[in-house]
Formats: sequence, C-alpha cells, structure tokens
Amino acid sequence: MTFPSPKILVVDDSRMFLQVLVNNLQDAVTGEIVSAGSMAEARELLEEHEFDLAMLDLNLPDAPQGEVVDLVLARDIPVIVFAGDCADHTRDRLWSKKIVDYVVKEGGESLNYAVRQARRVIMNRDAKALVVEDSETVRTMLAGLLRVHRFQVFEAENGREALKVMNANSDIQLIITDYEMPEMDGVRFVRVVRARHPKDEVAIIGISSHEQENLSARFLKSGANDFLTKPFSSEEFYCRVSQNMDLLEYIHTIKDYSEKDFLTGLYNRRYLFAQGASRVRRKQKRGEKIYLAMLDIDHFKKINDQYGHEKGDAVLKDMGEKLR
Repeated sequence: MTFPSPKILVVDDSRMFLQVLVNNLQDAVTGEIVSAGSMAEARELLEEHEFDLAMLDLNLPDAPQGEVVDLVLARDIPVIVFAGDCADHTRDRLWSKKIVDYVVKEGGESLNYAVRQARRVIMNRDAKALVVEDSETVRTMLAGLLRVHRFQVFEAENGREALKVMNANSDIQLIITDYEMPEMDGVRFVRVVRARHPKDEVAIIGISSHEQENLSARFLKSGANDFLTKPFSSEEFYCRVSQNMDLLEYIHTIKDYSEKDFLTGLYNRRYLFAQGASRVRRKQKRGEKIYLAMLDIDHFKKINDQYGHEKGDAVLKDMGEKLR
C-alpha cells in the first residue's frame, strides 16, 4: 500500500516553540507541516485539511483543560501531546484518551523525542504487525494499541494460525506473541519464525503473565527481541514497540549502506559476492533458469566531460531506475 505524503498539524501558543518544532519536523519527515496557535485556528484547519498526525499543546489560552486533544481525536487523528508536567493524574488522563504519546516540555531532548515519535507513527503506516494471543479480550486490546500508532494489524489466536497469517503476509515486521496458547505455545512459535526470518527482518516481543522464573530468558534464547510481563502499561508497551521498530530501521539502513550503491540504490559488487552464489544455488535447486547481464554505458565519459559530473550522476540515476 502506498500512502500520500503525510500532513501534520502542530498546535502551540508559544511562537518560538512552534517554530522550533516545525523546523525539526521538516528535517525529519517528508510532508507538509501546518501550524496553529490556538484551538480556534486548529478547528478551522481541521475543516480544511485531512491530517495524518497532530502534535498538540495540552494547555492553550482558549482550551486550558486539553479540549483541543478531544477535538482532534474525535476525527480519528493520532495525537502526540505536549504537557507542562508529568503528574500521575495528568498522565493517566492522557493515556485514557488513547493518544500516541505525551511529552513533557523539558528541553531539547524531549523535543527530539517527540519528533522521533512523529516520524515513527508516519512510518508505521507501511508496517505490518501481528498479534498472537488466545484471549480475545487481550488480543483486541493489543491490536487496538498498535492501531493507535497506525500499524496495519493482523490477529491470530495461536501459533499455528499465526504461521498461516505470516505465509500470506511475508512482509510482517513486528510480532507480539503470548506464551500460553493452545496447539503451539509462544516459545515454540518464536523458534519456528526465527528459522524462517532473521532478527533484521522481524522484531518479536514475547508477553506473558506466567510466573515461570526463566520464561523471559526462554523467549530471548529462542529468538525473541524483547519480553514484557503482563500486566504492563500502554506507555511501556509503546516504548518497547518503538525501540524495536527503530532498531529494525537502523539495521536496514546499515545494510543498505553496505550493500547498495549510494547514488543509484542498486545492489553493489559486495552484495553480488555475498549473495550471488546462494541465489544461484536456490535457482538451481528449483530447476529455474538463471540469467546474468553485464552492461556498460557507452561514451559515459563524454557526458561527464561535456556536461559535468552532476549531469553524469543524473544519467546514472536514470539508468538505475530503468534497470530496476
């Protein structure tokens, strides 16, 4: 599924904070940032635009009790809230509204965290997650939490059903799995998944209320990336999910840097020598034909000499797109 360029609503009555936040978002997210300084302005913008995410100050002059949060959530827009304090009653009230996250205005790092969360939610639109849990109540709750962060969510009530879902959706990136389930428990399910998908493809978080002392270690040794003990808070759940998704992204970025040409995005010589032989063997094992092409761009040096290296780079990029 391909999504259009995102549109983010930012609302804060501090012009300086608003400008800094918008500037940071523009550096981190490719999309349109629309700002407002009051709830009244935000209401007008909501009538004019469809937003993919909103970042809202909890206390505005014309909405001192957080009314702007309810206004935006009513339109099914994911919300990150900026709050002036982290008192328990404030935190509990915000999480009860099913927000994406809340951030206390405490300086540069809190702002950076908010921007990272915004970027993560936008990227989650392309991410598929699978919840494996035999309790329908718990499964629905976990799936709902993931949908707040805009994951495409699949559900399964046991390991065997989950494997069928994965066979039909090989690009699932995140799995949340319980331990005690009929037919196939969570640890065994993790082992089967890991035999097919390495840690740089799928992040797995095990969960359980089981009191076995070594259960978390069993999950991790079987290939899980993380473990949560039930009951856990929405805040802790989201922190674990975001950290694991960020780690997947970092790994993919590093692999791209090492395996792909920076200019064209095509696989490089290193990738050919690292993966070529195994790919040939797989083709031979299936009895499939193998094709190899070696191409040269005729007179490419003349392009660089006559038009400059910038135009030469443009030719290489275009050739890369054609080859892809």
